[in-house]
Amino acid sequence: EYFHTDSQVVLGYIKNEARRFHLFVANRVQKIREISDPNAWIYVDTHQNPADDASRGLTARQLLEGSCWLTGPEFLKGRSFQG
Repeated sequence: EYFHTDSQVVLGYIKNEARRFHLFVANRVQKIREISDPNAWIYVDTHQNPADDASRGLTARQLLEGSCWLTGPEFLKGRSFQG
């Protein structure tokens, strides 16, 4: 399993073992680290993140015809993902 985020800050939180965080952040990071391997988290550029397409103000037609929102990003297709 791999997990993707377009937030470098979140990625830093998940992979950081030394720094102490505010309680709110610490609890969430701890939960993420309990249920997933921090090394399985990978940064994806926001422009390759299909979840962002719906919040960019694209029309339904643009989502269907010119977006990877329904099909997924190209970097995940046709090969085994190695990070």
